[in-house]
Amino acid sequence: MYDKDYKLHTLVGFVLSDTNQKNVVSAEELKKLNLSGPINALILNHDDHVYTKVRFDNNTIKSFKKDGLLKIEDPLSRSLIWRNLWQQVLDFKLSATDFYHFLLTNLPNETVEDTVKDQIRNARGLINFFLPLDKVKESKEKFFDVLLGIASKPGTSSNIQEKVVENMDLFVATPQQSQLVLQWLEKGYVFRSNPE
Repeated sequence: MYDKDYKLHTLVGFVLSDTNQKNVVSAEELKKLNLSGPINALILNHDDHVYTKVRFDNNTIKSFKKDGLLKIEDPLSRSLIWRNLWQQVLDFKLSATDFYHFLLTNLPNETVEDTVKDQIRNARGLINFFLPLDKVKESKEKFFDVLLGIASKPGTSSNIQEKVVENMDLFVATPQQSQLVLQWLEKGYVFRSNPE
């Protein structure tokens, strides 16, 4: 459980309802954790010990939409959240549009290479197969710009830059974006000065 400040509290042997509604944690459970509430997010299977299929309740999704994932410091927990949100899209429990906006907001702050790579792959499927057809071009264009921002942001690791740049062509939607990618190909490099 993450409290209002996104400090992690662990409950063991706790059973949640299988609806996408509000789950209630008893006052006794909260007292054991020296926690009075409110709870921003419930994460099942913290530390990824076993397989679980998670469907976040409405309050948890609302908290993630409002606060993003910046406050979740543990990379494994963030990865589980990303994976479970995407699974909810696949299960038609979270709208593709909501996940797309979450992706645009949160991906620029992600620091784990594998998570960035996975979300780029998810974005490709999301834009091409889940979003309304009349939104595909605009969505590709925005996502290309987000990737460009990630790759050119100071402090972005070279591994993340590489993963982003090698996939940007999948999201080209405007003549300007096409021209930019062609310039990179002609120069043989992207952000650094000429290596020769």
